[in-house]
Amino acid sequence: MRTSQENGRTFLRRLALGSLAAPLAVEARPVTAAARIAVLSSVTPTSGLLSALRAGLREHRWTEGQNLRVEYRFADGRDERLGALVADIARLDIDVVVALHTAAAVAAKHGMRGIPIVAVSVVDPVTTGLIASLGRPGSNLTGTTFHMPEVAGKIVEFIAEAAPGLSSLAVLGDSTFPGWRGYWDEAERVSRAKGIALRLVDIRRPAELTAALRALGVERPSALYVVGTSAVAQNREQVIEFAARHRLPAIYSSKTFVVRGGLMSYGADVAALYRRAGYFVDRILKGAKPSDLPVEQPTKFELVVNLKTAKALGLTVPQSLLSRADQVIE
Repeated sequence: MRTSQENGRTFLRRLALGSLAAPLAVEARPVTAAARIAVLSSVTPTSGLLSALRAGLREHRWTEGQNLRVEYRFADGRDERLGALVADIARLDIDVVVALHTAAAVAAKHGMRGIPIVAVSVVDPVTTGLIASLGRPGSNLTGTTFHMPEVAGKIVEFIAEAAPGLSSLAVLGDSTFPGWRGYWDEAERVSRAKGIALRLVDIRRPAELTAALRALGVERPSALYVVGTSAVAQNREQVIEFAARHRLPAIYSSKTFVVRGGLMSYGADVAALYRRAGYFVDRILKGAKPSDLPVEQPTKFELVVNLKTAKALGLTVPQSLLSRADQVIE
């Protein structure tokens, strides 16, 4: 509940801007005025990704603790808790919500009418009804999207090249994830062409991960393809440790796994998408409507290889693959 003092500050701020009756999304704000944003995610972001977000805000002269207040709300990998976090945020005097993945963006869109939302790396926002189109979102949400099923095919190609003779590939993922069918179909197409048996290990909640890994330990697939959904990403250390203990080559959809000891990853430069969020927040705080800010797609993709992990697995990564890597961790 807001105090009378807080309500007074809000009244004076809007009165000074001459827009007492205007929607929050179009309310211009001088760079020198205080602003308040909320950062929402199922998964607790790595310190590197949060640093990228803060750097993007600083590029536009928004500094946490100075002219910017930030409320962080994370759900420990449990998407079902997002609704309660959104309700909590809705009670605050928030100017912009930064939703760090698809489920967070969906929860924010459904739970907060009118408050501008900047989505980071949201999947398939048109099909999920978050926006009308990439060029003209037509809603209170904008930001960056990552929906390119062909990436799944590239991931299968890379792990097959890193581990010659690959016969079976287990995919840790979530079939309820928006856009999943497109990714799975592409991964299946490439796997079939290479004679690799593909199997989905469907994990929708963090509590299901331990049993799934135990079963995989018995099944012994040739390799793993780990999709960074909420349930898996929140427990990345457990997945990395499992792959190391069972000496399984594993490829991940996010670099965050590889810097912590995973073998390799391929995907969008997520840190760049976090930095880009600062641009959208700045534009909205200065009066732009999210509905008028085109949703952007990633322009940079990274192949990252951890040679230290490869050595521990007794794996020799082909030079043809290393020469294409954007980063090699030694």
